[in-house]
Order: sequence, then C-alpha cells, then structure tokens
Amino acid sequence: MQNSESSKYSASIIGASGLIGSQVLNLLLADTRCERVSIFVRKPMPVQHAKLSQHVINFDDEKTWAHLVNTSHLFSCLGTTKDQVKSEAEYRKIDYDYPVHFANAGLKNGLEQILLISSAGADTKSSVFYLRLKGELEESMKKLPLQGLHIFRPSVLIGERKNSRFGEWFFTVIKFLFIGPIRQYKPVDSLKVAQMMVATAAKSEKGIHLYNNTDILDFNRLSCFRTMLILL
Repeated sequence: MQNSESSKYSASIIGASGLIGSQVLNLLLADTRCERVSIFVRKPMPVQHAKLSQHVINFDDEKTWAHLVNTSHLFSCLGTTKDQVKSEAEYRKIDYDYPVHFANAGLKNGLEQILLISSAGADTKSSVFYLRLKGELEESMKKLPLQGLHIFRPSVLIGERKNSRFGEWFFTVIKFLFIGPIRQYKPVDSLKVAQMMVATAAKSEKGIHLYNNTDILDFNRLSCFRTMLILL
C-alpha cells in the first residue's frame, strides 16, 4: 500500500553490494515509488532490472563518474572494516571521502536528499576512530545545501554476511539483555534498517533528521503491528 504522503523519486546507491545496501537495492527495485535506480560498484553485481543502471567505476577517478550521479536521492551505504583495509587513511577514504565526493557530485546534478548510514555512538570527539570518523561524516553532510538529510544510526547489525564476525554473532546471542537505558545498543536486523530507509526516502521530507537505534527498533515494531492489522 503506497503512503499518501509519498512521491516518485530516483535513487543512486553507493555500497550496493554491502549488507544494508544490497537490501536497499532489492527494496527499491520492487518499489513503484522509485522510478530509476543507479548503483556504483567496483565489480558488476548479478542483478538485472528494467529500471536499474549499473556503473562499474574506479572510485578514485571522480571525473569518470561524477556526471552519472544524477538522481534525486542518494543512499549512502558505503563502509568497510579494519579487517578489509591496511591503514586508517584507507579506512577514511572509503567511509568518509567517497560518500562526501558522491554527495557533492550529486548536488551538481540535482540531488535533493541523502539517506546516510552512520553508527550508534557516532561523535566527532570520540576516542574510537570508527565512531569519530562517522561523526565527522555526519557533520560534513550537514553542511551541504540539501533539501533533506536523513542520518541512520544503527547499532550492531544482524544479517547474512559473506564474512561472519564473532562480535556480531555474540551480540546477536545476547540481544535479549538490551533493555532499559542500553536498548539504544541492541542489535538490529539490517533488513529492517533498509526498510526504514526506503520508507523514509519516499516521503522526501525536508531538513536534517537523525534516527537513532531506538527509533529504528520502534519503527520496526510499528511496521510489524501494521502488517498484523492488514492480515487480520
């Protein structure tokens, strides 16, 4: 059922091969509110659809892809881990530089809205490099002349990955313990994060909006309740 407040839009995705990005892609391809989808990847993805354009690019060669970021919405789902990079400089390039470069390129081509995956605990003053970097990314995005910026701060993500991580498995096992004040750190299903992002995109609300982990958890519960009502 289409939300009466929703509108048609087009979307670009960076990080489309990742845990959340791949789910966002599937949801957008199935959503009639999204008319066109462009993904920017290093290697082709085994996905074909009438409204999908795949751009296999060198992320470091901006002049070859900047003009292709020409949609109304950008889903910024790009991210890496310490296991995948050799230095903090490389980590910063992927988690900070690329998203900012894509945002600026999009603005030159009519970009209106950005939906950004950040992290619970993101803070420019954090002593943890990852959280500090996410905080810096948020602040840089806030300075851009966008119609709307939507920042999602999920905690530990639950979902099927190519490479399993012990820490994430452990948090999944003990997720029932995350109640009261520490609920903000409760593990969250990556698919549910993607669903909230797509639902938010369709509304195209103006201004800067921050969705903490508890907001995502509450959105999921509300969505399940609505589904139950429909099935009754």
